Amino acid sequence: VTIGRSNTAPTVEAVKITPDPARTGDQLIATPSGWNDPDGDPEGHKWEWRIIKDGTWEPDGGALTSTLSAEYFAKDDRIRVICTPWDGEAAGDPVTDEIVIANTAPSAPAISISPSAPGIADALHAIVTGGEDPDQDTLTTEVQWSKSTDGGATWSDWGWTG
Repeated sequence: VTIGRSNTAPTVEAVKITPDPARTGDQLIATPSGWNDPDGDPEGHKWEWRIIKDGTWEPDGGALTSTLSAEYFAKDDRIRVICTPWDGEAAGDPVTDEIVIANTAPSAPAISISPSAPGIADALHAIVTGGEDPDQDTLTTEVQWSKSTDGGATWSDWGWTG
């Protein structure tokens, strides 16, 4: 006599993408919650990442795990993860989460003052170099001068820019 075992598809309540907000350079991680399998099968999931291209959700990078590498998205991209509960025999209903990739702040530039040992009559020049933007936005800088009359313990706005 062969006794058949019926299998019930598992369920998962939700999936969450982190970090949130996500920025250029971050690795996205999807974490499911609320696993339930009436048969007591071990927890498993099938993964799919998608991105909006020309108004349509398309596969993003072919990632089939709970993580998506930063190389597959940029600032302002809308990303979706689809998590389908899987017990090795049956798939349950998928759950999704979406995120929009936020702007990443640029790295700070280096600044120096020329001349390095000014005299009282010398004009001071701020030399700004470096700084990178992971989003490839155009960098601009603004210089504001401050002064201290107590050896650097306190500073006040000098009111001069440039």
